[in-house]
Amino acid sequence: HLIPACLRLSTSQSDSPSFTQGSSPTLAPGAVYSLAIDGLSSPIRLAGKSIMGKTSAEIASLMADRLTQLAPQRSLVGSAVTLPDDLATSSFTIGINGVQSTVTFTRSRNDITGDALWGGTFSVSGDPRLSISFVPADASDPEGAQKLIIALPKSLSTTPPVISISGDDVSKFGLIANGMSEQIIASKTTSSDLATIQTTLNAQFGLSSDSVSLTDDDRVLITKSLSGSLTSLGLTDLSTTTESDRSDMTAIGFSGSDLTLSLLDNTLTLTSKIAADSSTPNLTDTSGTVSRVGHKLTIASTQIDGIIPEDLLISLQQNDLTGTRSLAATYDKVMDRINPVIPDLEVDVTDDGIVSLYALKLDSSGALLRDENGDYIRGDLIAKRAFQSGIPVEYMGAQFVIDGNAVVGDRFRITTDSLRTGDNRNALSLIDIGRSDLLNNGSGTFADIYAAAVSKIGSSAQAAKTSASAAKTVADNVAAAYDSATGVNLDAEAAELIKLQQAYSACAQIVSTARDMFDMILRAF
Repeated sequence: HLIPACLRLSTSQSDSPSFTQGSSPTLAPGAVYSLAIDGLSSPIRLAGKSIMGKTSAEIASLMADRLTQLAPQRSLVGSAVTLPDDLATSSFTIGINGVQSTVTFTRSRNDITGDALWGGTFSVSGDPRLSISFVPADASDPEGAQKLIIALPKSLSTTPPVISISGDDVSKFGLIANGMSEQIIASKTTSSDLATIQTTLNAQFGLSSDSVSLTDDDRVLITKSLSGSLTSLGLTDLSTTTESDRSDMTAIGFSGSDLTLSLLDNTLTLTSKIAADSSTPNLTDTSGTVSRVGHKLTIASTQIDGIIPEDLLISLQQNDLTGTRSLAATYDKVMDRINPVIPDLEVDVTDDGIVSLYALKLDSSGALLRDENGDYIRGDLIAKRAFQSGIPVEYMGAQFVIDGNAVVGDRFRITTDSLRTGDNRNALSLIDIGRSDLLNNGSGTFADIYAAAVSKIGSSAQAAKTSASAAKTVADNVAAAYDSATGVNLDAEAAELIKLQQAYSACAQIVSTARDMFDMILRAF
């Protein structure tokens, strides 16, 4: 029983959760109706705005529509024809299990010349789910011969529909006895290879390999010629009567092959063709979220205006589903709402931008259950919501905000026990972490690891400093030795230059004296 509340959930950069209770907003109705059935991979669920304000009959109809989508798509295909030019309009009748619908065809014409075109439009008076159209018999020649495709309404039933076709011009549309075919397309895709699919359908229904293929989106397509009179065309039976056959059909995309669905007002009835025994009750629920017991799901309300108040979620979890179960509640039509109590939740980031909300399990006293590791036990999935960082997410009047960079796999638990408000659990948890063997290998506590790391870094730094000083001394000595071996003494070199200068002057004087003597000798002669 979940009652709306208002709260805010925030995360820091490390995504550590915290929340504070705020004021209660306007109560918003919300509920989950879930139908889990043997043989189906997941429950059929209705929740949120899709059922808000709906009557019990409308909700049952929505559930029936969801179940009907499990049925394969059956279509009738006429033989290839070319419409005569003088065919302007025509009609014929299609009967499905005795229920008649009239189909009217109007030929398309060129707006300018008035010439008849190759196609036209169909209108249906009767079952609006009938879909009828022409397609080219040869994809390479779109304006050549055509085939009429009659897509039948989906129906979840182990008995294939009986079809009748009548009308004066049915042959002009290629609807002729022993000239038509049936197409069946599975409702779900399959990962099985074509050979496995052909073997399964041949073993169960005697279908030949050439009648089984795969569509471009990996759905099984069965194409089978029809025989017999147009007044009673029997289609292919694909129903199963054993669990193993049902599993094989589910694996190739045909879900619910053992089920027949019927709807009367607000009572949804499902029957299975698989016989029940003492160990396997017929249509046993296989998920934790159960909203049906036995063969019927009845959605009912005794409220005067017939509208179901949808702020109550009920989950029945029980292995023994035999017998009858009932739940009743009464309340005054006019009553005062009390301040809501925040439910205990687990919020999981399951997809990019999507969070899943799970109820946390409680014991008979209302205390949260924990597993052997001391973690809270997650219960039923109650909602999925899109979220953006910093923008409130709302469920049944409750609000929370996820700030920061939440990623897939992040998980937040929101509990509201008043005895826990303002306690020191987070501080105690931090202390426990500080005292624990952090790396689980005897390395010590966080403080021990920190002290060892600081000491190691300090010793390394001092050793590096000493090594740097010794290296500098060696470098200085090497530089001095190099200068001693390769350097120049300026004083000595200056003295040598003076000596050379004086010698040069003496030589110049000798040369001058010799030149004077030579001049004197020449003058003497």
